[in-house]
Amino acid sequence: MAALARLRDLTGVDTIPYDLARKPGQRFLNRSLGQTASVGLLTTHYDRLVAALGCNAVGDLLRGRSLVVAEMVGRSDAIYRFHLSRSLHHSREGELHLSLICPNQDRSLAGMTLVVGSADPLRPADLWIGGLQGCSGADSKTAVVTATRDLWGLRPKDALVHAAYALADVFHADRLIAVSNAGHARSRGTAAPTWRADYDAFWSELGAARLTDDFFVLPKAKARRSPGEVPSAKRKAWLNRYRLIDDAADAIRTFADRSRETARRPASELEAKQYARAVRAIVAVGGRPAATASDGPTPFTGKSA
Repeated sequence: MAALARLRDLTGVDTIPYDLARKPGQRFLNRSLGQTASVGLLTTHYDRLVAALGCNAVGDLLRGRSLVVAEMVGRSDAIYRFHLSRSLHHSREGELHLSLICPNQDRSLAGMTLVVGSADPLRPADLWIGGLQGCSGADSKTAVVTATRDLWGLRPKDALVHAAYALADVFHADRLIAVSNAGHARSRGTAAPTWRADYDAFWSELGAARLTDDFFVLPKAKARRSPGEVPSAKRKAWLNRYRLIDDAADAIRTFADRSRETARRPASELEAKQYARAVRAIVAVGGRPAATASDGPTPFTGKSA
C-alpha cells in the first residue's frame, strides 16, 4: 500500500486503478509467479517508468490514456502508430500494452503485453513480454498482409519486437525475456492452450534461447544482415524496411527524453525526495550500484552487433 501511495503522490493521480491494486493477488505475468515476486516486479516497474518517462507520462497511463510513442509512414502514405498504454484487456500478461495501430483502418494490427522490473531483488530489471495479440476481425489476415506490404515487408508483430528492443534501452533493462507456451499466465499446464499464438516457435524464430520452462531470453541485438548480403532485387525494400525500424526506435527514445524534460516538477521537498528515490531506481538495483558504461550490459539497439 505504501508503494501505491507513493506512486499516486508522484504522478498526481487522484486514485490508483483498482485492477492495479489487486493485481498482486492474481496470477500475473506467468503461471507460477508468487505474490511477493509480483509486488516486487510491479514496484520496480513503476520506479523504472517514472525514471524513464517522467511523472506526467506515467500519470497519463494511470488515468487510462494511450501514449503515441512513434509512428511509421508506409509506401501508400498510410500512418502506423505505436501506442503505449496500461494493459487493461490482458492484465494478467503484464502492466503495459504496446500496439501497432493504423488510424486509416481504425484497428490494431498487433499487440504486445509488457512489464519492466525485477521479481528478484538480487537481479537487475528486465523487460518481460507476457503476451502477443494478433489482428482481430474476419478480414484480419488481409489487413496484416496489406500492412506488411505497405511497410516494405515488415510484419506488424516483428515491428513490435523492434519497438520492444527500443523500450528495453529506454528502461535500461538488462534482458528482454519472453513467456513460453507453458509459462503463459493463462496456461493450464499440460492442457492445450486457449490462445492461437505459438510463443515457443515465434521466439525461437527470433533466435531466443530457452531460459527456463516458462521463459525465453531474446538476443541482446536483433539479427540483421548487411546491405551487401541482401540480393540486389530485394535491397531497396530491405533498406526502406530498416529505415522505418531505426526511425521508429529513435522516435521512442526521443519521446522518452522529451517526456522526462517536460515532467511535472515536485511541488514540495518531500515529493522531490520521493521522485529522486524513484529516479535512483534506474541506476541502482537491490542496493547495488548499477554497472558503469564500460562494464554494463550491452544496450538494446535492435541492430546486429
